[in-house]
Amino acid sequence: MDWWNQFNQLQIDLTSHCNARCPGCIRNIDGGETIPNLDLNHLDKTLLKEKLFSYIPNNKITEIKFNGNWGDCLMHPDFLEIIEDILSCGHDNNIFICTNGSLRTTDFFYNLAKTLRKFRTHRVQFAMDGLEDTHSLYRRNTSFKKLVENIQAFVRGGGRAEIVTTAFDYNIHQLDEIRDLARDIGCSTWQLRRSHSHNMTVDADTPYFISTDKSKDISGQRVKFETRRSKYSDNPLDVIQSRKPEGHVCPWFDNGEIQIDPWGYVYPCCHMGHLGAYYNKKNVEIHEEELELFHDTDFNLENHNLKNFSIDQILNNYWFSKKLDSKLNSKPYIFCKQECNV
Repeated sequence: MDWWNQFNQLQIDLTSHCNARCPGCIRNIDGGETIPNLDLNHLDKTLLKEKLFSYIPNNKITEIKFNGNWGDCLMHPDFLEIIEDILSCGHDNNIFICTNGSLRTTDFFYNLAKTLRKFRTHRVQFAMDGLEDTHSLYRRNTSFKKLVENIQAFVRGGGRAEIVTTAFDYNIHQLDEIRDLARDIGCSTWQLRRSHSHNMTVDADTPYFISTDKSKDISGQRVKFETRRSKYSDNPLDVIQSRKPEGHVCPWFDNGEIQIDPWGYVYPCCHMGHLGAYYNKKNVEIHEEELELFHDTDFNLENHNLKNFSIDQILNNYWFSKKLDSKLNSKPYIFCKQECNV
């Protein structure tokens, strides 16, 4: 597995700070307090430029995605400067940003749109998990009104906005309205997905997760709007397609994608990205098999950090280029089945 030559997509988790307290997030306890000892950190913008973006040949990267295991990327105080650094290093193909959208100001989102238009293509995906009365049941500590205003400001600036909705038992009756709102405020796409937690959903009457059969029927569906006023009359729940297994050893490798966490560690996928927090004693629960992948005399977590090595040195080291390949091909791993269906 030649990770250096194969990779063409970056998924970067810029910060472990977040304004929201979503119950399904690993950074908090059931939607409450932040987990003990979590290192609250913004990834150093200089480190990104000098050890990552500057070392990658022009036109190698097809997409840079800012999506957080540990925080919302727009919490990073230097976010716009990081975007400009990416452009200055010649990586202007495609950028994809995921956010809860209930932070910053409308001026920020308007200016963000202007900056992102310098890329060949861009997308900002806003999480909207209900309407005024239900959105913050899961997206706790966020404002539905502020989210809508920020999306509208982004669209006014020429930005390409998308909305993604996680379907729960309490918002299923609102899916048509959410879809129509996405269209009416100028979004190009609306996407429906199940809860990230396996076979779990959130009950509107309690602050905690409960098991439900309803979530098992919800997978993923994307609706693209050809015009702002186009009509899409199908019931979203009627046309959802179940995910099918790909049968590959590692979809992340096949897709050429790698993960970088808020502390500068580089991983072969976002699921293994929990390991760094585990090794740094952040009270994170992970699969024992994930640990097995890293149980090796040749493995040293610090050899995977951009603070110590450039991206080409990390992806060409012995563990990435030799050991990981032999381990992934030696046996089936339960967490690979659960997370990627392989």
